[in-house]
Amino acid sequence: MSAPVGAPNSRIAAHTVLSMVAVFALGLTRLVFALLVGQQLGADALGSVNTQLSIATFASLLFASSTAISASKFISAALGGADESEARRALMTLLRWCVLGTAAVTAGLALTLSFFFPRLSLLEVAATGVLFVAYSAYLFVRGAQYGYGTVRRYAVLETLCDAVAIAAAVVVVLLGMDVILLLPFIVGYTLFAVFGWLGLPRPARTAKPAAALRTELRQEMRGYTGWGALGVLASTGFLQLSMVFAYQFNSEFEAGLYAAAFNLTVPAFFVPRALSMALFPAMAGAFGRGDAAEVRRQLDGATRFLLVGGLPFFAAGVFFAEPILARSFGPEFADAHLVLELLLAATYVMVVGIPAVNAFSATHRKAVRIPATGSAIGLLVGVVGWVVLGPAYGITGIGVGYLIGVILTAGISLIAGWRRWHLPWSMLFLRAGLVIGAAIGLRILAGLTGNGLLVRLGCTLAVGLLTAVVCLPEIRQILGQLAALLTQVRARVSR
Repeated sequence: MSAPVGAPNSRIAAHTVLSMVAVFALGLTRLVFALLVGQQLGADALGSVNTQLSIATFASLLFASSTAISASKFISAALGGADESEARRALMTLLRWCVLGTAAVTAGLALTLSFFFPRLSLLEVAATGVLFVAYSAYLFVRGAQYGYGTVRRYAVLETLCDAVAIAAAVVVVLLGMDVILLLPFIVGYTLFAVFGWLGLPRPARTAKPAAALRTELRQEMRGYTGWGALGVLASTGFLQLSMVFAYQFNSEFEAGLYAAAFNLTVPAFFVPRALSMALFPAMAGAFGRGDAAEVRRQLDGATRFLLVGGLPFFAAGVFFAEPILARSFGPEFADAHLVLELLLAATYVMVVGIPAVNAFSATHRKAVRIPATGSAIGLLVGVVGWVVLGPAYGITGIGVGYLIGVILTAGISLIAGWRRWHLPWSMLFLRAGLVIGAAIGLRILAGLTGNGLLVRLGCTLAVGLLTAVVCLPEIRQILGQLAALLTQVRARVSR
């Protein structure tokens, strides 16, 4: 059995907790905003504004997100090799790429929105473009923060800027200011980008590099960033693009129903995204030190944690999808429960594949092609599914296409990671598969018996109990991981 994730390294444990706080604040902002819009302005407004958010997010993945990931990797690797000068050169090179790419995408975005989205007003198109620029700056600065290991500063700044965004969202929505609904996000991301850059270590943002970046490193960064753009665009962008297709194939009301389900999946990413943000630079640093065993250990432990530990929680979300929608957004949104169930299932699959994607992305340049190729295949299949199923089955067809694509995307990375690092996952997948099969059977049975509250609760407890019994070795390991993490964080706090 592998060692617990982060057991010998309290820094990873502390960064995971800090990242979780920051990701929670970020996700809470988006969720609170969606709840405010859905409850106060209705499904039509939610569908429109959520589509604008998804378009801006998707566009940012073309350059900003991949250069941010590259910053996190190459800065961490350079610092792992004790070369601060190279870390500065990498940062400034990637910053130039990000600025040039963002400028080009901004121009293309204006033309695309005007031509393909006639339902959006000129002001909405302009607001989407401004949001895209602000979010791109936010992403790059966040990547640099993680590359330099200034996670504490990032967590504090993220929380403060998200608090400002939530306060602005409350004012804008309650006053019914539909024309500037995106303003809270623009303000929040801009504040983070400015103060986050100023919060980087002073030499990183002020000192000029002493020499040009090595040619071989520049080529590696260019190839890594290119493949990373493809991978992120096809994986993270997949969900955002599903919102856009839901808007294009359906009315604004149905798009609003999809947006409600879409936003309720946000909390499901809190722990895995935080773990990913801490693991990625740690894996890159280990790779920079030539410590392949550490990368393998982290991949094994994190995958076991997410696959087994997340299963009962996602199952509970599926069983209670309908009442969650009705209580959160209102009775009119309850009809989207099947969409929420499909998105939760897809989110679980994607979450399990996150450590494998990190492991490939944090190591050799050519290794990043594996998750990128898997993501591209999943996206292609998903889009075909949307085109085929969307017009006939509406937002449910969009959910089915997304689930199929995610299974392919995560499956390719998991299988490739399993083979590359020779991990003992055969029995792990078998045990987890048995529980997943039982959960699917219980969901079908619950639907046949009327989905009463007691039935939902009984099914949820049954999945939890079955997970504890069938996956007992992994449960013991997870408890050990949590105990070690709490001990390490407590030790750091007491210093």
